[in-house]
Amino acid sequence: MSAIVRDESFGSDEENFAERVLCTLLIDGSLSMSNDSKIDQLNAALHLFKSELMADPLASISVRLNIIRFGGLNGKDTAHVVTDWTEAREFTPPTVTAAGQTPLGRGLSLAMESIAEEKASLRAIGISMKRPWLFILTDGQPNDPWEAAAAQCREGEKSGKFIVWPIGIGQDANFDVLRRMSSRNFALEVGEAKFRELFQWLSDSMKSVSNSRAGEVLALPSPTDIFKVHA
Repeated sequence: MSAIVRDESFGSDEENFAERVLCTLLIDGSLSMSNDSKIDQLNAALHLFKSELMADPLASISVRLNIIRFGGLNGKDTAHVVTDWTEAREFTPPTVTAAGQTPLGRGLSLAMESIAEEKASLRAIGISMKRPWLFILTDGQPNDPWEAAAAQCREGEKSGKFIVWPIGIGQDANFDVLRRMSSRNFALEVGEAKFRELFQWLSDSMKSVSNSRAGEVLALPSPTDIFKVHA
């Protein structure tokens, strides 16, 4: 985890301690993600995500990223942190691999735990933050017990702990499962060839959130041109 440090190039404490925007990407790294080069497209899109955030001076210091992969690792299906919390300007896009099955329940539990720990760490040093965003990306069906984690995630969003964006990659994703992870009872479907568009929308959204002021009505970029909504 990268430390919160002063950035002398911005000068004032207000700028150095800008409100943080926590963004967790929970990524499906199961073997099916290797089909049709999905995992390769996703990895390329992570580099676009980095460059877009770096182009915005405030987003580059206020957005803190965390990437969690769920899938096969060393012969076991598990969830693990690929990129621990780091500011966008220090983010090195990882290479996410595709192997094993789809332990989405474990991934979701780890993501919520990671968000809670980071929120506590920031509060302990007096850093304020906007509501964290949790993006869930999967192309299939979970193969582990996921119901309890989904209920906890749904309740977490309802109580204001974070905002959930359940996103299915292609038509084979289980949108009934994904809808149960959000208190808004919806999921988004993105085409398998739309990773660049997805991460462009994600980076535009992060920049909008970073530059918003307290109490401001936030107008996010519309995702309707790349997403199909399942509600």
